[in-house]
Amino acid sequence: MYKLWRQEHLEAPPLPDIPEEVLTEVRTTIDELNRYYGADREVDADLGGYVALFPRGEEAGQDYLELLNGYHLTDVDMEDAATIHTKECGFWKKELFLCSSDYHIVVMRPTQTGQKNLIDSHEREDGVTNV
Repeated sequence: MYKLWRQEHLEAPPLPDIPEEVLTEVRTTIDELNRYYGADREVDADLGGYVALFPRGEEAGQDYLELLNGYHLTDVDMEDAATIHTKECGFWKKELFLCSSDYHIVVMRPTQTGQKNLIDSHEREDGVTNV
């Protein structure tokens, strides 16, 4: 898992095999968090939160559960979700978890190709489906 809260985290070292559509969503989310909570915040001590980016891999599912458990969350605590359609790598999920009123974790993770919630979904022009 990559813990991202500054734009420079995306630059060096380069993230492996992350589709551009997902990186665009990560950049947008980091910009929003930094606009409201400050780019120089201490991510574990200050308000705001971060993006938890999970690349493909066998351990990603276990790391996801450990992240949620570390904040006393489960997948039912998710506040919002969207599906990101990528040209080359299938679908990715963007999930918002509120750990407190002013601390957020936005999880970005790949899903199995073809898995998509079609109920109450609306696809935007940029390839993101709000669920």
